[in-house]
Amino acid sequence: MNPLEALIAFFQPNDKFQYDQDLLARMILTEATNDKDEQQAMMHVVMNRINEGKGYTLGSGETDVEQVLRGKNQFLGLTDNATIFNMPYNEMDTQTKNKYNDALLIAEDVLSGKSKDNTGGATYFNQTEKEGRIKYGKHYFYWWMEWLIAIITGAIVQEGI
Repeated sequence: MNPLEALIAFFQPNDKFQYDQDLLARMILTEATNDKDEQQAMMHVVMNRINEGKGYTLGSGETDVEQVLRGKNQFLGLTDNATIFNMPYNEMDTQTKNKYNDALLIAEDVLSGKSKDNTGGATYFNQTEKEGRIKYGKHYFYWWMEWLIAIITGAIVQEGI
């Protein structure tokens, strides 16, 4: 979502905005701890991939957010924890509803452009500690170039998103 689209979404919320908001909140249920900075960072990773516009495996979906989230071998919480991701709101327990509701508010700020990117432009995250990565909650956030350099030099085989 470019800045103009974010501005329009902010002043004229629509079904797609709310759809993306719900998807991001559900992703948080499957990927993040209760750390709000970690949740915000994960959402910014999605937006950073959209803003870069290339180089990422995309899945099918109605919106850019959904296509990024559903990319093959990306955001594995969606598939590994599909029961939680797809759970109707009225079937969530109180703790899950609270986390979802908190994540909805963060997603609104991220999608509308109110939330500053707390990742420095990161396009990946995982639980591998490395120098130079930004840590929130249990995850480390980094830019795609680190991943690419490691692949080229043979330092890693993809270790996650």
